Amino acid sequence: MSSHLLIALLLACSPEPETACGDGLDNDGDGMVDCDDQDCSGDDACGEGAADADGDGYDAASAGGDDCDDEEPTVHPGAEEFCNDIDDDCDGEVDDDPADQVTWFLDADSDGFGVSSLVERACDQPLGYAADSGDCDDDDASINPGASETWYDGVDGDCDDASDYDQDLDSYDASAYGGADCDDLDAAVSPGATETWYDGVDSDCGGDDDYDQDADGYSSDSYEGLDCDDSDVEVNPDAADNCFDGVDSDCDGMMACSAAEAQAKLIGLEGESAGIALAAVGDVNGDGFDDLLVGAPNSSWQSGGTGSGRVYLAAGPLTGDVDLSSSAGVWTGSYLEGHAGISVSAAGDVNNDGYDDFVVGEYLSSTGSTQAGAAYLVHGPAISGSLGSSSALAVQGEEWGENVGWAVAGGGVTSPVMASPILLSARLAIQMILAIEPRSWCPETLRGRCRSPARATFLWGSIAQTRSDVARWMLQI
Repeated sequence: MSSHLLIALLLACSPEPETACGDGLDNDGDGMVDCDDQDCSGDDACGEGAADADGDGYDAASAGGDDCDDEEPTVHPGAEEFCNDIDDDCDGEVDDDPADQVTWFLDADSDGFGVSSLVERACDQPLGYAADSGDCDDDDASINPGASETWYDGVDGDCDDASDYDQDLDSYDASAYGGADCDDLDAAVSPGATETWYDGVDSDCGGDDDYDQDADGYSSDSYEGLDCDDSDVEVNPDAADNCFDGVDSDCDGMMACSAAEAQAKLIGLEGESAGIALAAVGDVNGDGFDDLLVGAPNSSWQSGGTGSGRVYLAAGPLTGDVDLSSSAGVWTGSYLEGHAGISVSAAGDVNNDGYDDFVVGEYLSSTGSTQAGAAYLVHGPAISGSLGSSSALAVQGEEWGENVGWAVAGGGVTSPVMASPILLSARLAIQMILAIEPRSWCPETLRGRCRSPARATFLWGSIAQTRSDVARWMLQI
């Protein structure tokens, strides 16, 4: 009896064998846990590789390792911590310095925008913090990046750090608030813009007239201004006109200049009306410079006579004051009251001698008939004297008041065989055209006036009466 009791007591006091291998507990109280207990020898939980069930390279804590969750391969010592309420790195702390934690910004005015200088990183939004930063005034809830800008109040209402006086954002403040932008509602208008002329917009804010491209103070005449060339600052109503450049510099519609602007001033004698007729006649004297022929039809060179007239050859180049009485050539009229010089013209080189020639009208000459008129062709190089004796050709009118020589002109070459033609106009009854050709005969009726071996053709018809007949005369010159 006593022996059986002893055996029962011994069995009752002996520890139970380890039966749950892998639960992390010392089930039999012998101080050995799971696979360290000899009772678990051969248990499947203590076989080869059984200590790292999730295959993350770390043995389970129950098998003597430091993997705090051997069923989750992302959980082990050294793992990256995330905001997931799990001790991912098995350091005994949950969500400590997680990789996906958020930066929160202190939002003192609770407008949903914080200041970037005061932050806190956490998984969940702390009280008094906002997810967005950029608040430039955290004491005023009406000022933040989400607010609407109120322009020109001096406050950066939307915290964009732009000037509150530059509404069109072209980098120039409005001129009304001390800036240089003349239109702060249009980004295309600013001091940095390129000016588009004549569109009515001061694009570059220069303050100048949009219709005055050359900035000479006058708007273009194409836009109701007075500037006849708005691309040239030297052309405007205030400019001085250059008599010789072919430009209407003062926009008066004429190329003529005032006496003060002239390159040269030609001075005749009192009362002779020098300059009433002028002609550029080429190089008459052969010095290489073009010359100017000046008619003075009221000159009274003959003793006791009036209005015989003179013609002056002013040799070029001409500058300053020129005394016509000292000219390179002076030709006087042949008749009292003949008014030689009423008309003058270049004739070209009529005789092909290399010198230019000229024509002079004496419209009141009375040689052929009272006031029938005359015209003279003078060859260069000319020698001063009377037109009657110095001319190579003298053409006199034949009827009273015919006024041949009222107008004369060099007509230009009209055929391959002609030299330079001359045109003569009778003022009253007869209109005449003279063309000089290299021919050598003269009709008997005109032989008194043939002077050189050439042919002249006169064409004249009635102006005073209605007549269709035209007579042609040939004369030897």
